[in-house]
Amino acid sequence: MALRRIDSIDELHTYLAVAMQLDDYAVGTPVRALVDEFAGTYAGFLRTLTDAYSGTPKLLDRAFATMFDLRDLFQRIVEQPHPTLAGQHAAPVFGS
Repeated sequence: MALRRIDSIDELHTYLAVAMQLDDYAVGTPVRALVDEFAGTYAGFLRTLTDAYSGTPKLLDRAFATMFDLRDLFQRIVEQPHPTLAGQHAAPVFGS
């Protein structure tokens, strides 16, 4: 399945809006596990950034490294077909 190129931020928002519902991903499926892992990693990333900018600047190194983990997880998620929308790909969920 080929990935469709997204050329603008508006297209990205439209694409993510279609696939961002956690309930779209059944518990126990591989794509749900990836989405859950991404959500946990992203939440940790935000906490680390908050701590880094709240007086512990050496945590920026950890936050920087986590960005690569997020990139890799994102790539693995969008390579998965969306479980309920034919022709669409899965996407991470930001929020519940």
